[in-house]
Amino acid sequence: MRNDLRSSVPCWLATFALAALPACPGRTTSRGASSDAAEPVEAAGIKDSGGNGTMPERAMPSPMKPWDHEVADPSASLVREWEHALAVAEKEGFTPLDDVAKLPDGARVRANSHQWTGRFLSDAASPYRSDVQVRRSVHHARRAAPNDSVDVLRHELSVAIHDTEGRPPTLLEVIVRETVGSLRIDVRRAGLDLMALTETARADAIGWLAERVMRLRGVHLAPEGSEEPHRWTFLHGRLDEGARFSTAPGQSVVSMWSWADRVDGGIERGALFFFAWKKREPTDGTIVILDPRHWFDGKCWEPLRNPPPKGRNP
Repeated sequence: MRNDLRSSVPCWLATFALAALPACPGRTTSRGASSDAAEPVEAAGIKDSGGNGTMPERAMPSPMKPWDHEVADPSASLVREWEHALAVAEKEGFTPLDDVAKLPDGARVRANSHQWTGRFLSDAASPYRSDVQVRRSVHHARRAAPNDSVDVLRHELSVAIHDTEGRPPTLLEVIVRETVGSLRIDVRRAGLDLMALTETARADAIGWLAERVMRLRGVHLAPEGSEEPHRWTFLHGRLDEGARFSTAPGQSVVSMWSWADRVDGGIERGALFFFAWKKREPTDGTIVILDPRHWFDGKCWEPLRNPPPKGRNP
């Protein structure tokens, strides 16, 4: 990549691809189950605080696993900066958009969004479902602004989960905010106050929501070039206000091999959210930097059109 482009993109803004594969304690793959993978758990019905009865029972292993290890997060500051950029976009406001194709590089923006939301979100929570009304809006990066201004595509949809025959569906409100390098998924269930639940019931409720909204099982490209299945388990401490949890709390999002190596979640203002990275698996060990200030106009793809020589980082 040209040095002038590299120097203009701060480290935290970049989407990286770098050959590395540290251990991912909350991810189970075909190469062997992680020692921290979740054990099968039968979850009891989860009482909500709105008087709406219970959530359906879970017969699958819970995606939530208590984890009391102290692990320094090498990407903590980077994650905070990404969250700050999304907060800036919320503060500055979004403009309604009825068709992503109307963006300057709309066809590629839609293709990129469709690909990555399909990797991270369940079919039920997909913002590209044809049978659900999705409200879309955009925040355009301000070119002359500080580096915390990025292009953001926002999807809002209501999801009806039909889990139990003879019972009314469970209604979820899902908001997806994505950049060229990340997705944040906010989830609320009507009538459910997470913070009014006991610690155990809160973990069960988060696990239930994760199973309905996130694509917890899938496949990704392994370093050998073959497709490898994975299953995500979120390792967590106390689930209080402001809590964060992750499938791989010690994994750097810069050096991880694949988008499947780490997905985060947390509780903010009493509501649940998940955070994921559009991390492309590298094929030759080079770093690729995509500028999230230029997703909508297509200039972010310049490094892929003119990559550095094979085996060399920019």
